[in-house]
Amino acid sequence: MNVPEAELTELRQRIKVTRWPERETVADQSQGVQLATVQKLACYWATEYNWRKIEAKLIQFNRLDKGGHFAAWEQPELFVAELRAAFKSLR
Repeated sequence: MNVPEAELTELRQRIKVTRWPERETVADQSQGVQLATVQKLACYWATEYNWRKIEAKLIQFNRLDKGGHFAAWEQPELFVAELRAAFKSLR
């Protein structure tokens, strides 16, 4: 995986110019994720998210002999081990 920097720059710019809807009409999450939460996440993605660091972690996944899109079904132990390794730094 090697996403060109120009594409990441364009994505960040599109996030920055997002046209947001009006605020939700309730104080809880009964209408979904709160607008402020989504805006914070978008700001993080546009300004702080380190795509290259995550991209390097995505590359660490093994190519499995079988399973493809269904790896979790055909080789669940290996699939779980790889997921744990990939998300270990997030704990």
